[in-house]
Amino acid sequence: MPGVFGILEPAGSEIVEPGSIDFVLVPARGFDRSGNRLGRGGGYYDRYMSHPDFHAIRCGIAFAAQVLDAIPHDAHDLPVHILVTEEGVLACAGQSWTVWR
Repeated sequence: MPGVFGILEPAGSEIVEPGSIDFVLVPARGFDRSGNRLGRGGGYYDRYMSHPDFHAIRCGIAFAAQVLDAIPHDAHDLPVHILVTEEGVLACAGQSWTVWR
């Protein structure tokens, strides 16, 4: 059923506790090589992932053309741990810039 902003949401009211999530795909318009991302400006993902019990691996997915050298970001913006593109998997977020193919 359509939810906020007309985005489809699952029916039901089950609440998922932040500590029960192991892996999350984080959307963005673009990423940089440190895992910073350019979102849509709402901060919804950053607020949820900032919960003290949230320890999931944050994964971005993008086309290689969406990966830039630098993206403007603030202190409250959480980078992704890994970034997947058609060219490979890149480790980010304080890790060495590694490519797995």
